[in-house]
Amino acid sequence: MSRLGAFVMLLGIGLAATLISVQAEADAAVLGVGTQVAMTLFVLDMTALAAAVVAWWHPALTPATRRAWGIMAVAFGLLAGSVLLRRGDAAGFPAPADLALLAAVPVLLTGLFVLPARLRIRVALLAAAMLATVAGETYLSIRQDAGGGMQDSVRLIAHFLLALAPLAQLRDAVTGEAAPGEPAASGVVDRRGLHDALTVELARAVRGPRTVAVVATELAGGGAELRSAYGRMLRANVLGTDVVARVAADRFIIILRDISDVSQAEAVVARLRDAMREPIIIGDTAIQPRAGFGITVANPGETDADAVLHRAVQALSDRTPTAPHQASTHEPDIR
Repeated sequence: MSRLGAFVMLLGIGLAATLISVQAEADAAVLGVGTQVAMTLFVLDMTALAAAVVAWWHPALTPATRRAWGIMAVAFGLLAGSVLLRRGDAAGFPAPADLALLAAVPVLLTGLFVLPARLRIRVALLAAAMLATVAGETYLSIRQDAGGGMQDSVRLIAHFLLALAPLAQLRDAVTGEAAPGEPAASGVVDRRGLHDALTVELARAVRGPRTVAVVATELAGGGAELRSAYGRMLRANVLGTDVVARVAADRFIIILRDISDVSQAEAVVARLRDAMREPIIIGDTAIQPRAGFGITVANPGETDADAVLHRAVQALSDRTPTAPHQASTHEPDIR
């Protein structure tokens, strides 16, 4: 599910809940704007709860990530409960709804700190939304104010962000893509993680006798499952200190550290080709992956990551039409 798809789905849920409440108000003349807002908040919180539970059990996520979403699912449940309790609460602060809301804060923050460090950047927005929700709801409860207008808009936006976070996590898990800068369960990073890693390795190579090789490879067709399996195959057949990144639907980039000459990179590609002889099992079907490779080696003292990546992709494009699935090498310009 894309982020746009998640947004459209949640918007549709909110509109559906609003239309249902408006129809009920027309029939029974008992529902007001406050009830409509409460219904929408409850639907958003239940969406967040369901998505967090699915993430808790999703096999593509790391154990730490699954555990974190399991903890945060409890927080989302407390939020949904606070919305229900709020509708029947006439008591002053702290009412049962306030206690459920306040209890959700430490639970959510605990889940946030269990997440892998690099994922916390994204989920920090989730924590900010939670704190804004708690501060606003507590203020309204102390003032015995039902809200309305701007207050309701802020509450809806905050709960929407809370629901969007686990849906985005599931989207990454289903597509096999990682969050920005964060390796997925398969060990394949994204474009940003690739650029950061290559910049570091080039700077490191300047100080040593060895250099860095970059291999670009493009899979010939296949669906999302084949692409994910191909990424795992690449990751399994290079060293743990090397980096594998997915930069487009069918294109992957590999950073090979501590390379003395291009022949070592070509040996790695030969090993990958041997691994490709084994079919990849997708469901009940055995698929023989086909892919081309482009190789380049960084020049001595070179630190421009974009230039090195461009040469690797150019080498991939330079394959002969008669042998599209062979390897092409862009020799370094040694001066």
